[in-house]
Amino acid sequence: MFDLTEEIKLTPEMQKKYRFLQSAVYLIFVIIMFYFAYLVFFPSVNFNFSFQSASALKNTLVGPRDSNGNLNETGRIGEKNALFFNINPPGEFSKASLEINLEKDSAPIEEGKISAKKSYQAFFYPIGNPMGLADGTLLKIGENYYLISDGKLRKFSSWKIAADLGYSQSAFVEAGEDDIKYNEKSSDISNSSNYPDDSLFFVAGDYYQLKNQKLSQYVSEKAYLQNHQVEQVLIKDANFLNNFETAENFIGFPDGTLVSFANAVSAISGGKSYPIDSVFTFESMGFSWNDVIPASEEEIGVSTKDKLFTINFPHPNGFVFLDRNEKKYYYVIDLKLRELRSPLIIHEYTKNVPIIADSSSLTTEIFCEIKIQSRLFNRYGCALPIENIQNLPGNSFQFETSFSPEIHIKTLSASYEKNIDWKNLRSTLSSIKNRIILQYARQN
Repeated sequence: MFDLTEEIKLTPEMQKKYRFLQSAVYLIFVIIMFYFAYLVFFPSVNFNFSFQSASALKNTLVGPRDSNGNLNETGRIGEKNALFFNINPPGEFSKASLEINLEKDSAPIEEGKISAKKSYQAFFYPIGNPMGLADGTLLKIGENYYLISDGKLRKFSSWKIAADLGYSQSAFVEAGEDDIKYNEKSSDISNSSNYPDDSLFFVAGDYYQLKNQKLSQYVSEKAYLQNHQVEQVLIKDANFLNNFETAENFIGFPDGTLVSFANAVSAISGGKSYPIDSVFTFESMGFSWNDVIPASEEEIGVSTKDKLFTINFPHPNGFVFLDRNEKKYYYVIDLKLRELRSPLIIHEYTKNVPIIADSSSLTTEIFCEIKIQSRLFNRYGCALPIENIQNLPGNSFQFETSFSPEIHIKTLSASYEKNIDWKNLRSTLSSIKNRIILQYARQN
């Protein structure tokens, strides 16, 4: 123990004061150690949104919006109108405390309620029309042969037309009426001199797809195989390229592909690549490391590099959810979920492991009544015990609020906390252990 009294002689009175101060220092040190241990083992995290600077990067609540999905940038909420927003906490927590600060010109809240659900941001999207088969798919139903072109079902008027164009019987996939009813029917293919759009070709070692009567080249065989089957191509010699204009842009990996390049993993969607910012984000989004495809600089270069994919980023176009409750598959596209209803359609769009979701999470809610916290500062709030929905799949809590009368919100804030108990302590220790193991494995 550190003690100066061996070298310095103190009077009894000073010795007593010294011992008191020494004990106080030790106590403060122990308190600080316990405090830091508390922060590590029972962390809390805060989120906020200011309507006075709605576009600021410091806003960490996701997208305050109305029931139609329109962003609210003013903070004005009509009586009985709903305000939605999402929070994506980094980990598991026990309680969410929400606080609402009103503008000075706002009426006080007389009645208010906050409810919460948990899933993925994209799984809260509305349900759209079922998804049809992908462009370039070749089908056989009975004695009829079909090609999916520009999203539509086109029948070859006879097998002779298909054979004259160069197709073999093995290129066509056996299908049923349930497989084709989600693609609109279009005109028959009746001219053996003209190839329809979305025909696929293999020419001099490269793969091509006919789009708007221009040949678009796939950047690589890997990119082609993520889109189509080898059997569907028509093999041509190099002179075939003289029959069509060649498009300037290459075709890369399809929407919903995960690729790795230069120690980074990116999500491909809409011709863009979104570098995923951390291992935590990758795993929180339900992605599988087995789905990551190593890509070359050329392969990833055909996609425009865009913003970082963070924990607040919803799944973009191309990713597929599997509802474990109803055993249904959904494809994310244009802020909607489109069901994949037939086995053939499911096979076409699930090159990757689907992200597990649960439709029961859309109806499982927790509530709290909004109460006044400070009349002086126009502050209201309530707390939600989120442990009841914590184990549902997903990384996003969607909140819905309603108020009476009409109000004008200045700021929204939330605090996520863990209860101090053995369950949360064990959970935190397990999480720390797993991160250490994962980091060690990546370095070796």
